[in-house]
Amino acid sequence: MNLLIDDLPDCVEIDGEIFYINVDFRIWIKIEQLFTDDIPEGYKLPLALALAFPVIPDNKEEAAEVLLAFYSGGKNTEKKTSSKKSKKKPRKHRRIYSFEYDSEYIYAGFRQAYGIDLASEKMHWFQFKALFSSLPDECLISKIMGWRSIEITKDMPESTRKRYSELKETYRLPLSQTEEEKIEAARNYLMGGG
Repeated sequence: MNLLIDDLPDCVEIDGEIFYINVDFRIWIKIEQLFTDDIPEGYKLPLALALAFPVIPDNKEEAAEVLLAFYSGGKNTEKKTSSKKSKKKPRKHRRIYSFEYDSEYIYAGFRQAYGIDLASEKMHWFQFKALFSSLPDECLISKIMGWRSIEITKDMPESTRKRYSELKETYRLPLSQTEEEKIEAARNYLMGGG
């Protein structure tokens, strides 16, 4: 998918049949939240399919693959394999933003950088994703994501380590929900809440 020359898709093909897909960025934020929040595993895919498709395809496995490809902005989602084994230790994946907890910062970033009011703007997920990933460093959300992602090392001066530790603590994302909260959150998604 090339945003510069391709039309923004509003449908996908599954088993030779065309299915409309919800393209509004708000829907895809909810879908991302399903997979990043602590909702029980068994609820995630059915809820995501219900949000993404007005009519859910029978082939759930292929629908899930299409959902992942659409979520990634139409980019190829196959994992690239390398013939050489990496000597580096794999880094633990660390969330650096949350659409729920950072909503004000993200909203402000879009207003500051693009003059876009996300509360009233209609926008395709692919457009939102491109703009979000390109927010300038001057936006507070960009700074927060940088602080959350920075690796504090022993090579840094003590004052720098202390400052980054304080910023990480100030802007850290909340801890996991209890099992009961997970089930209630899943119910809220089914009922159209957020």
